[in-house]
Amino acid sequence: MFGLQWLRKAILRASGNKALHDEAQIYATQLAAAQSAPGRRRGLVNDWYAFTLSFKGVVLKGLEVVFITLTFGSNSTASRWPPSEPVLPSSPWLLSVCWSGLRWRGCQRAA
Repeated sequence: MFGLQWLRKAILRASGNKALHDEAQIYATQLAAAQSAPGRRRGLVNDWYAFTLSFKGVVLKGLEVVFITLTFGSNSTASRWPPSEPVLPSSPWLLSVCWSGLRWRGCQRAA
């Protein structure tokens, strides 16, 4: 089932069939992988590894916010398509975030 992997892992850890969760060791492994990754330039991106890592985080968080907004918005009124009521009020915020990002990118290029 969706989202029950934590329960399976907890049962395996409690029974001794899986190693205990060690945050310090996981952090050290991830840090070593990040430091050993080559910093290659691709197109307009100076460090492809850092770009990919940050892009994944931003996209996942953005999708989470969109999913939550649409879910709560569509549950507040009768189901209908297209979901204009939850989308339209959030449109100015979306546009302002996009505009700020493009503006910040322009400031970074000018410096």
